[in-house]
Order: sequence, then C-alpha cells, then structure tokens
Amino acid sequence: MSTRALIANRWLHQVAGVMLAGIGIVALSQPAPTMSLHCLEDAAVCRLTPIVSKTEVGRQVLAVYFKHDTECHRTI
Repeated sequence: MSTRALIANRWLHQVAGVMLAGIGIVALSQPAPTMSLHCLEDAAVCRLTPIVSKTEVGRQVLAVYFKHDTECHRTI
C-alpha cells in the first residue's frame, strides 16, 4: 500500500470511531422506556402471584419483590 492509502485509511478509521462514539452518546442520552417495562413486569407478577404464593418461600420472595417494587416506583 502506498503512504497515501495508509494515511487515508487511518483517517477514515478515526472518523468512524468518532462517529460511533457520537451515535452511542445520542442513543444513550434518550430516556429509557422504564415505565413500559414496569407495566410488563407488573402484569407478569400479577399472573404469577397466585402460583408462587402457595409456598412459604414464594410468599417471602413476593414480599421482597413488592418492597423493592414500591421503592422503585417512588423513584420514577
């Protein structure tokens, strides 16, 4: 390869790296779909609660989940 081709290739890789970083920053700065994920999670837990609550361990897991879920909903 000629020197000119090496310099152009290096420059192209640097520009591509900067563009990739910029796209990442733009994509990550958008708000996450937190509320819709919580709605799906709540629907799943509502369907599983009758099955899981039949055992003592299941009731303890649900108690921990609901405590954490309440704290999480306060921050949203």
